[in-house]
Amino acid sequence: MPTSRAQVYGLEPILLCPALLAASADALIVPVARFTTLLSDNVVRGATLGSAAMLALIFLRALVDPTYHRAVAEANRQMQGDPPRVFRWIPWLDPDWGLFGAFFGGGYLAPLRAVLLAEFLLALITSGFERSGPALWLAAVAAGIAVMISLTQLKDHFPP
Repeated sequence: MPTSRAQVYGLEPILLCPALLAASADALIVPVARFTTLLSDNVVRGATLGSAAMLALIFLRALVDPTYHRAVAEANRQMQGDPPRVFRWIPWLDPDWGLFGAFFGGGYLAPLRAVLLAEFLLALITSGFERSGPALWLAAVAAGIAVMISLTQLKDHFPP
């Protein structure tokens, strides 16, 4: 994966390190909060607010940088093919665009993203599809961090 010295996964280390740390901590907190009573709701809410702040920072960083826009547009063009189709199903295990695909980040990001997405789905199912419970919100925010980092690292694969 080609990266510049100043960026990893398409983000500056000053932004990426706390985001990965928050997502990793969330990966541990969500199952403990969902299936035990060891953590109070206030701890989970605090982790949710901290992770939501990181998610907002990553989103704003991607929003203001036009190189992210070009990278996502190029990835969209490659995923749809030529000529563009309205919808093309991408298999989960596709070597390029799947969950562990070459274009969606390797290293620590791929297993972290898989764990966080699985935790979100599990929290959603165990909550009975109700939109309540701090563990469900934390799982959603943590999965959002992993997805945003996956989108920002497209900048490394599709340089301007």
